[in-house]
Amino acid sequence: MKQRVLLVSLLVFLLLLPVVHADETTNQCTSGDSTEDRIGCLDSDGDGWSDPDDYWNASMGADAFPTNASEHRDLDGDGIGDVSDPDMDGDSYL
Repeated sequence: MKQRVLLVSLLVFLLLLPVVHADETTNQCTSGDSTEDRIGCLDSDGDGWSDPDDYWNASMGADAFPTNASEHRDLDGDGIGDVSDPDMDGDSYL
């Protein structure tokens, strides 16, 4: 009986925990003009993709090239932006 009460109490506690949604990360932005991944965050190169910060990195959608307006992601992680990379997925097939 005590185990059941403990289990139910734990379940109720977990259900009442606040949920943070990805779109709420805009609250972490101080000011800026990004429009693509987060709204109103710093966008140094003006391409619409927010600069990476402590709360949002390139793997989450931030600009992997914050000083290059013609690139914003690098799917294969080779340091070459997808726009300039003939093998953007890194599978060695062009």
